[in-house]
This record gives sequence, C-alpha cells and structure tokens, in this order.
Amino acid sequence: MLNLMRHITWILKRAIEIARGNRTLLEAISDYHSHQSRAHHAHANLIVYANLEGGSLREARSMLANQFADENGDDFADGIAYLDWLLAEAARFQALDAKSTQR
Repeated sequence: MLNLMRHITWILKRAIEIARGNRTLLEAISDYHSHQSRAHHAHANLIVYANLEGGSLREARSMLANQFADENGDDFADGIAYLDWLLAEAARFQALDAKSTQR
C-alpha cells in the first residue's frame, strides 16, 4: 500500500511538472486563436461597413483604418497597414480552413 501511495504521489508530481511546462504552449495557442478571431472580425467588419456605405470597399477600408489608428494612437497610414495585414491574415486562415475541410 505504501508503495502504491508513493507511485501515485510521483505521478501527481510529474503531472504538475508537465502542466507547468505546457503553460507557455497553452498561452501561444490562446494568442493564435485571439489573432485568428481579430482577423476574421476585421474581414466581417469590412463587409458590414461596405454594405453600410453602399458597397464601397474603399470607404469601408478607410473607416476601419481610422478606427484602428484611433484605438492605437497611430496615424491613418499605420491603420491601413494594420488593417491590410489583418485582412491578409483572414484570407490565410480561410485558406487553411478550406484545406482542413477538404481532407
């Protein structure tokens, strides 16, 4: 019985060590999903704003870029760069999703 308790204690200690070692991996996965969500939201917002602006993607892009710039204390060019990057990321995630559903 004592040997079993020692074994269980060792297993629990090892499980805790593994969980602590995985903390950075879990944080990275969470960051990835947050980034993916921001990219998808930027793409969805572009479509919604374009519909509000009578189908003008240019106006919608400007509105979103201004919004991003204001939120981050940046200028319009930085807002455009950030938005374009997020939209490219959204396209990349959509392509990855399409590949994974084809299997």
